Amino acid sequence: MFSGGSFIYVPPGVKVKHPLQAYFRINAENFGQFERTLIIADEGSEVTYMEGCTAPKFNTPTLHSAVVELVALKAQRFSTHGTEWASNVFKPRH
Repeated sequence: MFSGGSFIYVPPGVKVKHPLQAYFRINAENFGQFERTLIIADEGSEVTYMEGCTAPKFNTPTLHSAVVELVALKAQRFSTHGTEWASNVFKPRH
């Protein structure tokens, strides 16, 4: 189950010059966001992915549950950057 996300495929030998970025926002209290991101970097490719997620400070708990799948097929360079949340946004950690 998911409520949004991203799919990125980088073909063999392609070097993405600029970071790719996605932004997810929770705009409602008592809300659950279930985001899924799949990134496939084929052989010899390079990619940087940055993900930002925010929510206003609510008076009630909110849930953000994300799955980020990274598939590096002999990729030369693959880097990601994530987000930190407020203390009342629950994010499962593994």
